[in-house]
This record gives sequence, C-alpha cells and structure tokens, in this order.
Amino acid sequence: MNFYIFDSKFSRKFFISLVLILIVFFTFSDSLRPIFSSSDWRDKNVLRGREFLENKLDKESILLVGSSTTTGVFNIPALNIHNLAIASGSSKDGLDIILKSGKLPKTLFVEVNYTFNNLSTPILEKIYNKRKQDNIEKVFEEKSRLRILQYISIQLSQLLHKLFDSHRSKSMESKIYNEKRNLFYKAHINVSFEQEKIIKNVTEFIDQLNTARKLGVQLYLFKTTMDPFYYNSKMLTFFDSTLHQMLNENNYDLLILEDFIKYQTKDGVHPTPQGSIDIEKILLGKLR
Repeated sequence: MNFYIFDSKFSRKFFISLVLILIVFFTFSDSLRPIFSSSDWRDKNVLRGREFLENKLDKESILLVGSSTTTGVFNIPALNIHNLAIASGSSKDGLDIILKSGKLPKTLFVEVNYTFNNLSTPILEKIYNKRKQDNIEKVFEEKSRLRILQYISIQLSQLLHKLFDSHRSKSMESKIYNEKRNLFYKAHINVSFEQEKIIKNVTEFIDQLNTARKLGVQLYLFKTTMDPFYYNSKMLTFFDSTLHQMLNENNYDLLILEDFIKYQTKDGVHPTPQGSIDIEKILLGKLR
C-alpha cells in the first residue's frame, strides 16, 4: 500500500470525512433513515403536530409556525422552542393546530411564505386523529434521539462542506443551484392561479393572526426573501402585493430576512443548515 497517498491535502480531507461518515452510519444506521429519507417528510409533519399536542406547554413558551422553508429552524433541544413548520404547507397549518388545541404560546414566530395555500387538510387530519398514528408512534417515542441525530447530521453536513468547498468549482455550484431553483419554480411557483382564491386564503391567514393576537399571543411575523428569478411568476407577485396590503391594513409589522438568502440557500428558497442557523440568530435577536 502506498502511504504517500495521504500527503495531499485532499486525500487527508477525504479520509477524515470517510471515517466520520462511517462512525455516524454504523452507530445510528437504523435511526438515521427517518432523517435522511426524502419520503418520510409527511411523517415528520405528523410527528411535529403530535408532539406539540402531547406535551405540556410552558407559560413562557416560544413556538414557530411556517413551511418547508423553516422546518430546519429551532430543531436543537437546548433552545426549548417548538417548531410547528409544515413541509408542503404553510403557517396556516401550525396556527390551526395551536388555535384548535387552545395551547397558546407566549411568543409565536410566524413565517408568512406560502400562505396563499389552502390548509393541508390530509396532514391535519392525521395529526388530530391519534388512532391513525400507528405507523409513526415508534418515531414519536424516539423524538429525543431523533433531535440529537438531526443536530449531528447538520454538523456533519457543515464539516463536509468545509472540507470539500475548495474542490467544488463555482460553475458546478451555480449549475446545481440553478437546476434546483428551476425545478421548484416550475412545480410550485410558476403555476396558474385564481386571484379570488389567493385573496380568500390570505384573508383566512389574517383571521388566524387576529384571533391569536386577541388571545394575547405576541406575534413576530417574518418573511424569507426568494431569488429574484422567482418573481417572474405572476402568481407570486400578486400574492406578495395582496399579503403586504392586508398586513398593513391590520397593523402587522413584517420582518424581511434578506441577508442570508443569496449565499445560504439550496435553491433560492430553502436554506442550507447554516442558513437555518442564521435565521435562528435573527429571530432570537428580536426577543432581546
């Protein structure tokens, strides 16, 4: 065996990262599947909702509601902030869970992206009906372990990115980014729409906010900006103007998170692990 192979910086980085991957894989192979599998996001949605409904809520509690943009925010147990963001949904779903349960937090962070959507009724039905939870109860029982593994996966992802960042060309990064952005744009943003339906959905969202405010919940509304490319969509442009108008009419302030978006997203919408951490820092800064 030629031991001189480890003289190069790249080979040493590769060896270190391989060892780390093997350690994590063989230690947590069974539990890592629900974290890294892209097919289990529906179960993760139900898990978030069931965990909220099952646990007691402290009077000083802090919650976050949102969409897939913020599912990676506030997932570290030490922060003691519950995340009710629903992938493929919006803050309307989290607000529906909170208001129907009567479990009101002291402080609620509300991500306003995608509130042009209807309520995610199939997901909410599973959350509310515990008898349908047989397929995810085992996951629910291991929630603490899953959270630790989520933290490990984030740290590992960041380490690997640092190790190989110098070896990935800017042109390759740009190509991957553009491909992901274009796919999301075609599937979810550049779509046909009815103005009346968007107005109806945003009105329902404002009604939810007004109800929570009347009940004494302190609301912090925020929006993560998108790659300007997305605003070629007439639907998104109409939604944005409608949302801002209704928020102003109802005296809501809106924090727009712009700084992280250029460098810390995978596709101009969904943040990287570091992007989620950046969002956390900004939001927590509002509480000080």
